Amino acid sequence: EMVTKQLVQVIREGQEVSFSFGLNRRSDEIALDLGLKARPGTELEKTIKELGRSRSRFAGVMAKTNTLNVGFHFNLPSQLREAYAPLLDQFLEDAIKKAANQKQREAAEKFLEALMPTFKAGEIDIALAIRGPDKNNLYSLVMAAGLKDGTPVERAVRDLVPMLNRGDREQLTLDAVSVAGTKVHRIDQKKPDPEQAERFGKGPGYLAIRDDAIVLTMGPEALQLMKETLTSAPGPAPLMRFDMGMKAFLMLGDDQPRLKEAVRQLLVADPGSDAISVTLTGGSTLHLRYGIKVPLLRIIPGLSGEGADSQ
Repeated sequence: EMVTKQLVQVIREGQEVSFSFGLNRRSDEIALDLGLKARPGTELEKTIKELGRSRSRFAGVMAKTNTLNVGFHFNLPSQLREAYAPLLDQFLEDAIKKAANQKQREAAEKFLEALMPTFKAGEIDIALAIRGPDKNNLYSLVMAAGLKDGTPVERAVRDLVPMLNRGDREQLTLDAVSVAGTKVHRIDQKKPDPEQAERFGKGPGYLAIRDDAIVLTMGPEALQLMKETLTSAPGPAPLMRFDMGMKAFLMLGDDQPRLKEAVRQLLVADPGSDAISVTLTGGSTLHLRYGIKVPLLRIIPGLSGEGADSQ
């Protein structure tokens, strides 16, 4: 019903829908652009303009030079928040019941209840960024999400630590460092997953929870990424962002050697080459843009197991 109402509003209050598709020879990119412009003075125009003022806590770490950027930032409509609130309450109840004993049930209840204000607030602010590879062919990663009142979440995490088995506890060092007034916990890897170690190394990861965010980093630049994330100021951000550089294909497994070699050859010619980008923005127009670099199209057959030089 809510979706139907939104569609009716777009039909009644929309003024113009734009579409373009073509090749930009200067940037060597094929792009698809879709736009929606609302009638002046309508509620739809107000909504689209409001979406254009989107700001993310993590805009500072979503650098164009990153190998991969994924970001979402928007506020869910009040009708949707009201609709899923009972589902969240049921999820909380079911999760607590699954705990093995009373002590774990109390800890799970405390942790999930600490997250409920964030879930019910309806603000989505999520970021994932990957940098690399470095000289040792390793990548660094940051994952972050916005919180509403993170202090109880931090307390709940600390209460969970004593319940971990001895091996897991020994890998966790609480308050290892402090960044901009936020305590940062170190997570050592005593027995790292082989695939994870191949991509991100065997060094420690870091976890931080502050009042408005939770941040996890890993890889050789894990601590630097944590510092950048915790000290960067909120900034303008699209509603949705996906940037994938050519270097992301080098993270594929060894079962794609020809594709990876083709990507390496492309990077020799253009070291900073990006491959795919998708953005959704608001403002005067609700604008969706999808772009893919032409050189990538020449090697895509390698993704399906064909030769990287297939046409």
